[in-house]
Amino acid sequence: MDINLETLPLIILFLVPGFVAYYTREYLSTTPQAKLSLVEVTLLCLVYSLIIVAMEGVLFTVYLSAIRFDFAFVIENGFVETFKRYPQDTALLISVWTLLSIIGGFFLGRFEPERGLRHQLAKRGLMATDLWYNVFTLRKNSLGQDRCYLAVRMTNGDVYYGFLSEYALSADEDGNRELVLENVTYVPSEGFDKAIDLRVYQEKGIVLVNTRNVHSIEAIYENAVTYEV
Repeated sequence: MDINLETLPLIILFLVPGFVAYYTREYLSTTPQAKLSLVEVTLLCLVYSLIIVAMEGVLFTVYLSAIRFDFAFVIENGFVETFKRYPQDTALLISVWTLLSIIGGFFLGRFEPERGLRHQLAKRGLMATDLWYNVFTLRKNSLGQDRCYLAVRMTNGDVYYGFLSEYALSADEDGNRELVLENVTYVPSEGFDKAIDLRVYQEKGIVLVNTRNVHSIEAIYENAVTYEV
């Protein structure tokens, strides 16, 4: 299909909700997001757009059928001629469509309903999930905890204790990930008598840890359940 005055507005109207949903998710999400390539971002935006446009299409079809809109004229003459014949009605429909697309994209990106569905499927064992996601998110939620407390043991014997703030959903090329700890207590290999509360030096005592040098990670919950990854 050639991109011209007929198709360009339709392409823009189709793509808008997907990009709104994606960037809303990126900027407002409270959960860690995996880094995506340009191709993956494009595909995700298309999926978002398909979902929103399908819902809008059903609503508009029902409404336009109810008011006996001349679909035959649009099919036979195209977008430009329809706009010339019904300028006010067409402009109003485009405005409403665009507004609903933005609202739908914002809702889909902000509340991430697909994440809730994925969470429910994983809880029932109907969907394979990442081990880190299972331990740090699903298990934490199932125990009714807001946060989990980690003991990150390094290969040199040092240990970092702190609350998990965020973590990388996907590993890098070497299979390593990064995680961020808050309210950290650093215990060197010499023992607890050398422990340092990093909040003395900064308000939240934040540490970024790369698993390249990690021996093990213990996730500790208030009810004394401990999981090691």
